[in-house]
Amino acid sequence: MKLCLIGNRGGHDKHVWDALSQLPHVRVVGLATGAPEDDITPWQRRCDAMGFTPEVFDDYRRMLDELQPDIVTVCGPFELHAEMSVEALRRGIHVFCEKPVALTFEQLAMVRDVYAEAKAQFPGLHLATIMNLRYDPAFYTAWRVVRDGAIGTVRLINTQKSYRLGHRAAYQRDRATYGGTIPWIGVHAFDLIYWYSGQAFTSVYATHSTEYNQGNGDLEVSALCHFTLANEVFASANLDFLRPPT
Repeated sequence: MKLCLIGNRGGHDKHVWDALSQLPHVRVVGLATGAPEDDITPWQRRCDAMGFTPEVFDDYRRMLDELQPDIVTVCGPFELHAEMSVEALRRGIHVFCEKPVALTFEQLAMVRDVYAEAKAQFPGLHLATIMNLRYDPAFYTAWRVVRDGAIGTVRLINTQKSYRLGHRAAYQRDRATYGGTIPWIGVHAFDLIYWYSGQAFTSVYATHSTEYNQGNGDLEVSALCHFTLANEVFASANLDFLRPPT
């Protein structure tokens, strides 16, 4: 199976590299920058260490056309995730995309529509996001215990995800290229809420703030979400960049 990678942002591509040692039938055949400022030399070093000799491109579309990979990992600029995913899907290429897949409702609608059309043309085509926490040993074990009835019926879920602020990258300081702390940090919590409860979301109230973000532009450093799920199950997500540096 041929794998190509685009970009090198977000940090979750490590899950791809970690998995490759267990997937001898998968080989990295191509690397492409997602934007001129992207540095893919860390990827090149990883390939050298793992015995891969991929071609390097500065145009990901040309890479997709020339190498015709079976799967592509999308880790480009957040605002281009939807566009890059769509380009691959239209070519019948499976997509493993860094979160979030889209920054706007318009982008999300585009991805959904193209994915539906592409699946009709290429049966079995798959689109997935790099969402790792479900199968982290601790979360997976807890889910199995809950599923097996150890705590009875799930009625209330509270979640928290706290990061250190530090000095954030330029793209995270601009809402147009970051998308917001709720979709960036919160998606893990939302996915676990959905998975553990087994209920669909019916309504949400959310609020966030950029106050005291230490000069990090549009970056929201505190956010709170309240969800109502089917059967009146309630859940909350506390999301922040307030964890102390130490």
